[in-house]
Amino acid sequence: SDDFAGALIEALKAGPLEQTCSVASIPAGAELLDPKPSVETLSSGEHALTLNFSSTLANYLAFSGLEIWELAGSLALTVCSFLPEIDAVRIQVAGDPITVCQIGDSVVRFEDGLIRRSDFASYIGSVATLYLADSFGTGGVTADTDPLKNEARPAGVDLRLSGEELTKQMNDLADWYRTHLVRQMKKGDSYDQNHITEFINFRPKYYFLGFNQAVSNANTRLPQTCGWVDYNTGSLGTFDPLAE
Repeated sequence: SDDFAGALIEALKAGPLEQTCSVASIPAGAELLDPKPSVETLSSGEHALTLNFSSTLANYLAFSGLEIWELAGSLALTVCSFLPEIDAVRIQVAGDPITVCQIGDSVVRFEDGLIRRSDFASYIGSVATLYLADSFGTGGVTADTDPLKNEARPAGVDLRLSGEELTKQMNDLADWYRTHLVRQMKKGDSYDQNHITEFINFRPKYYFLGFNQAVSNANTRLPQTCGWVDYNTGSLGTFDPLAE
């Protein structure tokens, strides 16, 4: 299984065959210090695969725009799914195990550095077919046949506003989506522990993305975007992209 595990890791590093809208979950250049991963039998009887990356892993994650949790989740889901005898993955950076990950506003901790499939099972989605309209007819729908071509769009949300003005812009945008678009439920969409559908709460800050944890850690002098937590200081960002 060790050799098979190594083959899975190499496949993740290679990434998908078609990379137009995707990236490899293990960034190019990330180096495993142990070419052949080792499997450890724990006192509980479980089996854990240890992957020891070089200290440059954080830099490669930052360059690729990947979060640490995306790397951890991809490895745990892939290895524990394709190798049923492996119960957990321990990811180390220069010998130090990853024991915590930040996923949005949530913090996930891994006891003894053991990352299990169940830690990320709720993030598994499904494949959705997207039809994109442009003047060349990409996706089988042309710009001329777009049913919303002549529909007026609401004004863009201006984060410099506050109070009733900002609330009105947000409500106008939400009303337009509810009127003109239909949310299609797909198997694999998010559900809570009681199997009740969960929905994304689109907050104003989402219109200007902040730096992820890997980018912030690798560029400590770059200010974080307003509305997002600065991973280096623990406080909200100060950079206003709309400032004149």
